[in-house]
Amino acid sequence: MPPVAGQKYYRCGLDISTDIAEPVIETLVYQGYFELDHNSASCDEPYHFYQFAHYGQEQITLNVPSLRTVERDYLSFAQLMHSLPIMVNEMRELNVQKELKDDSPKPTAEK
Repeated sequence: MPPVAGQKYYRCGLDISTDIAEPVIETLVYQGYFELDHNSASCDEPYHFYQFAHYGQEQITLNVPSLRTVERDYLSFAQLMHSLPIMVNEMRELNVQKELKDDSPKPTAEK
């Protein structure tokens, strides 16, 4: 289903750049389907993009070339609420794996 102009959408993931995996949720507003002066091999229609702006920072936009990518990566609020428990479980698993790895005995150098 195509996105609706002016509606909020969400992208979520895990930031694993620190010692602890943390959830990251971006709020974006769908701006519309625009013809731009650049192209992508994955555009549904040459030179046309689905444009999203960061909520509260409309000058920062993301141009998405295909509806399939939009449907996969940009969630409605209801979809976000469904995805959060899954993301929290993944985060816990990553953090437990990291703790186990950090607690494992380190090899010692022989003399």
